[in-house]
Amino acid sequence: MTEQFRHQYSRMWLAILNGDVEEMKRWGKALGVGDLFPLLACIMTAKPWNAIQRGIGKKIDDQTRKKEVFNENIIY
Repeated sequence: MTEQFRHQYSRMWLAILNGDVEEMKRWGKALGVGDLFPLLACIMTAKPWNAIQRGIGKKIDDQTRKKEVFNENIIY
């Protein structure tokens, strides 16, 4: 892996952890996935898109988790 790739990949992870969609878009584009950055984030984390948008480091209550798990309209 090149130094550039490692930098871009780590910045993508920081954006994901912070739930910063604009930064995910920026670093996803730098990594060559363009508008598919949400898919890359989901693949990297094995989490649904709504959890990533919230910031995967942020805790949610059980009621919200149940709604998200059973909501058929979740955009991944």
